[in-house]
Amino acid sequence: MDLSIIIPHLNRKASLKECLSSIPPAATTLSYEIIVVDNGSKEGSQKMIQRDFPEIHLLQNETNEGFSRATNRGLRAAQGDYFLCINNDTVLFPHSLETLVSFMEKHPEAGVSGGKIFNKDGTVQPSARSFPRLETAFFNRSSLASRFFPKNPFSRRYLLSDWDHNSVREVDWVSGSFFILRRSLIEKVGLFDERFFLYCEDVDYCRRVRGAGYHVFYVPTAHITHNTDYSEKRWVTLFYHHQSMYRFYKKYRVQGPLWDGVILGGISFRFLVSAGLLTGRKLFLKGKNGFSP
Repeated sequence: MDLSIIIPHLNRKASLKECLSSIPPAATTLSYEIIVVDNGSKEGSQKMIQRDFPEIHLLQNETNEGFSRATNRGLRAAQGDYFLCINNDTVLFPHSLETLVSFMEKHPEAGVSGGKIFNKDGTVQPSARSFPRLETAFFNRSSLASRFFPKNPFSRRYLLSDWDHNSVREVDWVSGSFFILRRSLIEKVGLFDERFFLYCEDVDYCRRVRGAGYHVFYVPTAHITHNTDYSEKRWVTLFYHHQSMYRFYKKYRVQGPLWDGVILGGISFRFLVSAGLLTGRKLFLKGKNGFSP
């Protein structure tokens, strides 16, 4: 089998159905299997899969076990030569999976590759980036510094903003929302680190891949659309995002309690500001729609 497609899933039935429907045109010449790992959905996703996609291998967790653990369960069950990890809120473009597998076949030095990711409005998501450094605690894709001062050198270095994202390029890491790896890599690098419940598991994995002597590539001719709206506007995902950021720094940046405190302070400040903006936006929308906050 050429490819195993692993999709962690929780409560986005309509998005998942759209994602699954986009897979056949994306892999017309490949032999593949689809493994959906459901993290305890409560809105009928399991019945939808069994009714509309009976060929899919459905693995069910009783509760939400997080992105890394769900993905690892799918990877352990996978039979393909290559493993593709994608989010349940993505839509694949035609032939995109054929493009990625072909690239991996032609580049044995590649351990992981990712493609170009579009937002719903057609703009490009910065899905290939440099590894985080100390200043990334303050200068990140969603930080205030990046929003109000988008041309600052720290954010531009991290997001690779000076590159047009239209050419194949070796990068530090690619987004786990569209992430292909070869089976032989698992034997050397292992599975995802399950201490990352949500977010940063892809950054960590690419770092381990590069540490094992493999390369990470961005392949812009493979396309998907990724709807991130819902996940970035919820308190719980904000918390897990910032928690994972700190865990990543603790794992790789052992520089003593002083720097730990500085990084924790920066990440905590970002969380509080992001949570405040989230709350303010919700109150504004309620007022705009005629509801009292």
